[in-house]
Amino acid sequence: KVGKRLLLASVLEEIKEHLHLYQNASLKPDFIEMLQTLNDEFLTKQVTPKTLLTIGDNSPSVVFSDKLKDLAMILATYSHKLESEFSDTTGDLYRLAETLKVNSFFEQTCIYLDGFYSYTAPEYALIRELLNQAEKVVMTFELPKDEIPDESSPFFTLYRTMDTVTELARKADVPVEDVTPAFSMEVHPSLRFITENLSTGQIYDKDGSAIHLFASIDRYAEVKEVARRIVSLVQEGARYRDIRVFMRNPADYQGILEPVFNMYQIPCSFQTQRSPLSHPLSHFLFSSLDMIFHTPALYAFQNLIKSGYTGIDAVSSFEIESYAMTWRISGSAYFSPFTMHPRGYS
Repeated sequence: KVGKRLLLASVLEEIKEHLHLYQNASLKPDFIEMLQTLNDEFLTKQVTPKTLLTIGDNSPSVVFSDKLKDLAMILATYSHKLESEFSDTTGDLYRLAETLKVNSFFEQTCIYLDGFYSYTAPEYALIRELLNQAEKVVMTFELPKDEIPDESSPFFTLYRTMDTVTELARKADVPVEDVTPAFSMEVHPSLRFITENLSTGQIYDKDGSAIHLFASIDRYAEVKEVARRIVSLVQEGARYRDIRVFMRNPADYQGILEPVFNMYQIPCSFQTQRSPLSHPLSHFLFSSLDMIFHTPALYAFQNLIKSGYTGIDAVSSFEIESYAMTWRISGSAYFSPFTMHPRGYS
């Protein structure tokens, strides 16, 4: 993603003289990220730059029309560069689907698709071709039995995905067989009940010893309680590698889990994704581009010297930042010697 955003930044710089509203678009990461997200969303919904131009031409609002035309030019240029010079996963899926229309690569094969919650438009296009070619396509959907979830159900999106795939199969004259496998492992009855009745509201009135609920005053106390229970399970014969800890939002526990688990000597690994844009190197690259291609601003200068990639130590970084803020350095002054009094005395 960082590479794509750098490419978007270069595209903006290259065509800025031809833009109306975004001629002075900043290279700030949030603006580049917005463009990247917008492009991905358009690809998913099969909205092309030509579509944007058509809508813009028919819009009574001049501002809205100019905005769409600018977006169309930016994204069309970006797409052309991406296809000709780089590899793009979304575009590759579309090209693969088109290739399969004339090449029967998956004939007499059995394909398994497991663990997907939903699919994008290019993925559906690829699945359509797989259904046409493969001898058998097996797809898994973890849904409650004998129930059609409504929009408030956590299973609604998954059900809609299954329904869409089923419709694709029917249009391709591919027979659909619904198979509901039985549990293949020993599961406590209370956990099985939750699995099968999560959205029904039914009450479990039998042995619920496999489920424990507790309240904590804060996340630190919560993690300590989890750690104590893990230690207790291991003392009873469980293995660390068989224990999993799930969180709705892992970012809320950042800086808490690892120290607490280390304190209890619990070996652990964390499977959390970190946005590339939060990496100091990204701040360094984007801030450098901002300083080079635009009028240098304080926020870009601050991000640059705080990135850790300038060779400036923490104390010097603080002093330089204080100097820039004290004397309100801007523009070309960043490239001149800092000779004024660091405390602001004239």
